[in-house]
Amino acid sequence: MTAVTTTSATAEHNGHRLVGAGPNRVLVLHGWLADTTSWSAAWTVADQDDFTWCFVDARGYGLSRERRGEYTVLEYGRDAIALADALGWDEFSLAGHSMAGMAIQRALQAAPERVRALIGVAAVPASGGGLVGERRELFDRAVSDPQARAAVVDRSTGGRLEEEWVGRFTEHSFSCADPAAVAGFLASWAEGDFHAEIIGNPVPVGVVVGEHDASLSPARMEATWLSWYPNSRLEVISGAGHYPMQEQPAALMQAVQRLLLAASLEVG
Repeated sequence: MTAVTTTSATAEHNGHRLVGAGPNRVLVLHGWLADTTSWSAAWTVADQDDFTWCFVDARGYGLSRERRGEYTVLEYGRDAIALADALGWDEFSLAGHSMAGMAIQRALQAAPERVRALIGVAAVPASGGGLVGERRELFDRAVSDPQARAAVVDRSTGGRLEEEWVGRFTEHSFSCADPAAVAGFLASWAEGDFHAEIIGNPVPVGVVVGEHDASLSPARMEATWLSWYPNSRLEVISGAGHYPMQEQPAALMQAVQRLLLAASLEVG
């Protein structure tokens, strides 16, 4: 049975869940329509001997729901560093899903000497979400409209999952987050662009995408993450869309662990 230590947010740091007790420390940041519980299936199959996993709730979400803030990916990244300080972690890796792909890159900028590797999971690149026209309008409506949000979830998973799954995910996404946080983070990850600041960074980077994720696709990852980070590699998870931690948790964690251990050898 997986042992999970749950800690609510304080004035100094975000709420989080700790899993494992290994020497390789990893901060895991969730995406826009989820909280740390979106990773629960993944942490049950995670390697807990080689790794210590810290699943972080952003301000306005889950265990950090009552913690107010600016709700930006810059703040999210800085909060991750502050939590590492509170945990006494001098060095660590970061994994970020979806919008948190931008947050982990902001964390790297804030503490480059402490970050051993980055893992982007269906991760928004530093150039932002690229939402324009009708697509941006749909995401704007999804902040408060359950039907629009369900459409976002359905499209991001390739329109291949059962309506019940999409409905359950959508319902939880409303219950786990403050609407103000959802709106704030959307503006931040959809409109932000700092890719010129990270081009050529030598940190080891692993990028993991689901084969059915039409937006954050392998081709887009190659044109962004893999193009900008010289020490990067890509893995594609079969049978998954935008939420591989729920759709294919075992395959995802195997890929993440493989990439992190390879990065550890490169760094160490």
